[in-house]
Amino acid sequence: MTQEKYYTVMELAERIGVPRTTINDWLNRYAPYMDFTMQGKRRIYSENTLSVLLRISQLRASGSSSFQIESELAATYAVHPETADETPAPSPSGDAGKEAKQTGPAPSSEPAAENVSAEAAPMEEEPNSPASPGTALVRNPSEDPAVLLGERFREMLEKMDRMEKRSRSSAQRAWFFFAFAAILMILLGTAGFFAHRLLRDMEKEASEKNAELARLTERATNLTAGAQSMREQLETLQNGLAAQEKEFHAALEENKASYEKRREAELAAQKDRFAAERLELVRQMESAKKDAEAREAEYKKQRAEADRRLKERTEALKKQEAEIDRLKKEAEKLRGTVTAAPADKLAADPEPEKTAPAPAAVK
Repeated sequence: MTQEKYYTVMELAERIGVPRTTINDWLNRYAPYMDFTMQGKRRIYSENTLSVLLRISQLRASGSSSFQIESELAATYAVHPETADETPAPSPSGDAGKEAKQTGPAPSSEPAAENVSAEAAPMEEEPNSPASPGTALVRNPSEDPAVLLGERFREMLEKMDRMEKRSRSSAQRAWFFFAFAAILMILLGTAGFFAHRLLRDMEKEASEKNAELARLTERATNLTAGAQSMREQLETLQNGLAAQEKEFHAALEENKASYEKRREAELAAQKDRFAAERLELVRQMESAKKDAEAREAEYKKQRAEADRRLKERTEALKKQEAEIDRLKKEAEKLRGTVTAAPADKLAADPEPEKTAPAPAAVK
């Protein structure tokens, strides 16, 4: 036979998934249905207890009341009776309804549980029958003072659960505020780092600007000295330029006088040359005019000759047209005469046709 597995209260809480205080409340409130054994000074619970607690958890989750849970457990699971000489009195610590320690070693707990279950069955069928020797009567949990005390302790445990939830909520809020403070510290540290870095950059930039200002001041001093020297040189140059300007104006006046003389001589020469060219042009124009008049007279003469020839040709052409008209009329008369004569007479005595002489060509 394999050894049955036992669990501590902490292990039961982990397996079921509820707080340890809730497991203790259920163990105290529904103690008649819990199977346990003592290991030293602490209780360890069997697989049957784990199944009972799982069922209680399911009923609690479905919204069942305490009376409904009691009825369900009484109808489903066997009650484990308490031995009369080992039943401890309820203590103020909240261990109400605890069972007495079962006798026998752990390996023999399974047969003992079977015997207890076998004895518990008749008790459930006959609750008013006398108990067997060495055992106590099974009492109704709703009438047991330990159960009533357990109810009060359950309420206290529920309050403790609520306080524990509040504590966890407060701890969560504390962790939230701690995380917020940590993030804020990180942000402040980052801002401080960047501020320090910015300040260092500003100091570096200020030192660079101061050095640049010193260089600019030195350069300004050098420029001031250079400007003084340049002013002196400028005055010297201005004096030299004034002297050169006087010399230039004198030379300009002299050159202007000589230029005017040369200009007048050139203008006189140009006038003479222009007069000679104009005279030559007038001569050429007169010669061209004479040539044009001669050509015009020749043209008129040729035109008169051409008009005369044209007139003669026109008159000759008119004469030729009159002669042609006369010949056409004679030809018409001859054609009419030939048509009226008999054909045999025409064949016997043909008469040669007279043709008019061709007109002389008009030159």
